[in-house]
Amino acid sequence: AQVGGHSFSDRFVFGEWQGVVDEWQLTTWEEYRDVPRLGRKTRLGEKQRAVLWKIFQGVRERLEAGALHTPAMILAEATRDAVDSGSKFCAVVVDEAQDIGVAQLRFVAALGGARPDGLFFAGDLGQRIFQTPFSWKALDVDVRGRSQTLRVNYRTSHQIRTQADRLLDPE
Repeated sequence: AQVGGHSFSDRFVFGEWQGVVDEWQLTTWEEYRDVPRLGRKTRLGEKQRAVLWKIFQGVRERLEAGALHTPAMILAEATRDAVDSGSKFCAVVVDEAQDIGVAQLRFVAALGGARPDGLFFAGDLGQRIFQTPFSWKALDVDVRGRSQTLRVNYRTSHQIRTQADRLLDPE
C-alpha cells in the first residue's frame, strides 16, 4: 500500500490492523498514536503511524458503510452488552488461556463481573504460539498475587521439552 510517500507491505498493514487497531478497538488517531505495540517486530515513529492511521480510517469507513463487523468488533459489542446488563455468571473458567487475545479477555472479564474470584485461567505460556503478548493489567485483569505457577508437567517429559526448547528462538 503506497500512502503519503511511505510504502508498507499488504501483509504488514493487515497485521497491524488485525493485531493492534482492530484487536484493541482503536477508533481515534490519539489512541493509535499512543498504544504500546508489544510483540510487534517493526518499530513505528509517529509519522509512520500517521500514514497507517489514514489507511485504517479508510478501512473503518468501508466497514461501517457496508455494515460489516470483524470478530473483534462483535466481541466489543458483546462486552458492552455484558457490562450494561450485568453479568449473570458467578464464575468464568478459561482453559488454554495462553491463546486468549485482547478482545476475548475483555469479554471474559465482563462476564466475570467485578467479583474478585470470578475468573479462573489455566494456560501454559510454553505453548503460546498464536498470540502476541499484551498486558492483562492494562485491561483491568490483575492476577498478581493470585496466580500460581505449576512446576510439574505430566504431559511432556523433561527430555522432550529440552529438545523442543532448542528449536525455538531465545525469546
